[in-house]
Amino acid sequence: MSQSPKVNFLGVLDTIQRDLRAVVRDLARADLTTEERVQLGAALSAIGTQCDALVGPIKEALRAEALLLIGGPTGTHKFETSTGAVCTVVVPTPVVQVRKDADMQGLKTTLGADAFAALFDEAVTFKPRPGFQEVVSSCPPDGQQAVMGAVEIVERTPKVHFKE
Repeated sequence: MSQSPKVNFLGVLDTIQRDLRAVVRDLARADLTTEERVQLGAALSAIGTQCDALVGPIKEALRAEALLLIGGPTGTHKFETSTGAVCTVVVPTPVVQVRKDADMQGLKTTLGADAFAALFDEAVTFKPRPGFQEVVSSCPPDGQQAVMGAVEIVERTPKVHFKE
């Protein structure tokens, strides 16, 4: 009696997982050159991209099935398998958001300030404009000091991308 193709896929994936754990264990002890790190990073990144592409349709199918099983606008459904694999689908509570193209000042005028305030929080944000550093250097010294007291320079994590 032959196994179904699904079972064969699961066996192959189990072998891949086992082999990958062994590779990770060996890599932790390896003294790699920069070239080897780049090659390994690119290969692992490609595997991750391929896995993401394969998992996407599986997630969509499980979402659709969970929505039917939950039967309401929110909730959680847990799929459990005989092998111990678990998938939990959480359907969050819908949220009310302001549309990006909404004329909020017009709405405020229509409703009046009090009614508008009962419905919406207003937030004003500030962010440095392009050329900030050049412009601030042209301010008088006390202005420069005040401006630099209001901002901070945050080091950002360098991004690493691989291409096979």
